[in-house]
Parts: sequence; C-alpha cells; structure tokens
Amino acid sequence: MTRKFRNNDESVVESDSLTQVKRNNGTQNTDLEIIKLLQQDGRMSYASIAKSLQMSEGAVRKRVLQLMEDQVISIVAEADPAAFGYNLAVIVLIEPAPGVDIDRLANYFSALPEVTYVVRLASEVSLAIDTYANDMEELNAFLNKHINSNADILRGRPMIKMKAYKMRPKWNELLHSAPEQQTSN
Repeated sequence: MTRKFRNNDESVVESDSLTQVKRNNGTQNTDLEIIKLLQQDGRMSYASIAKSLQMSEGAVRKRVLQLMEDQVISIVAEADPAAFGYNLAVIVLIEPAPGVDIDRLANYFSALPEVTYVVRLASEVSLAIDTYANDMEELNAFLNKHINSNADILRGRPMIKMKAYKMRPKWNELLHSAPEQQTSN
C-alpha cells in the first residue's frame, strides 16, 4: 500500500514505508542508533533511549513504532532452548524430490511448531530448517515423521550443532558498512 509522507522540506513523497522515506532523507543513522540500543536491551524505555540520543521521548516512540509497523524490527523475548530441556540444536538440509513445489514444502515446515527457522537456499539442498530436540530419540522421531517418510523429500541431512560461536548479528555494524541504497525517480 502506497502512502503519502511529508519530507523535512515540506515536499510530499509516496512510498510503501515511512522508514524507507526516512532512510532516503538522511535520518537512517538515528534509526540505527535506536536499533543498536534496543539490541543491547530490548526492554529499554523510550525515555532512556531519548536521553541517550538527546531526542524527545515522543520522537523515539514514533520511530520505534514505525520501525515495527514497517517490519524493520520486532521486539521479542529470546529463550535459551537448553533451559527447557532441548539439548539438541539441529540444522536439517533438505533436497526436495524432482518437481516438488519448494514454497509448498517450506510452508509445511514453517507450520510445524518444533521448527524454528526455515530458509530457501541457492543450492542443491533447496531448504534448511532449524529444530530442537530433547534427546536423540525425539530427534529420530521428528526425522522419521517429517523427513524420511515425506515423499516430497529426496534427501534430508541433519547436522547437530556442537557449539554456537555467534548467534546475534549486529545489524547496525552491517548497515554502516553496506553501500548506500539508490533511489529511482
């Protein structure tokens, strides 16, 4: 849905996203600073963010709500799966059978509550999923039910994660090193 937004110079632009308009008008750094603070503490109050960035609380609130509306950020509580008895973290690489609709297969895995992540790959293994299991018996049951007996899957390759070295990207660092987005007129 295209909406109209007023620029700092009072001109009106049309865009799908106020966040994109802000990026094009040089205020991306403020949004990145807000994101950086929220990555450090997702429960940080608008007042604390405002104080850190020398902005009004209302301006911070407006920006955070807009970033969430535009699906640039989401604020969630992350739990440690091991705290709930999930001792095995597993990535399964999936090679679909010939002619299988990959999007349909991805939607199948996306609907499973025990699957936490589904991505399409540019590879012979077209999908990768993440799942957790309490033990090898539970993992085997998952693999037999959803991978091994699934006619849409030619081959599934489970890989148990032994150790995580990094799990949280620092988007502010990535974005600062990314090339500027070009806008078309």
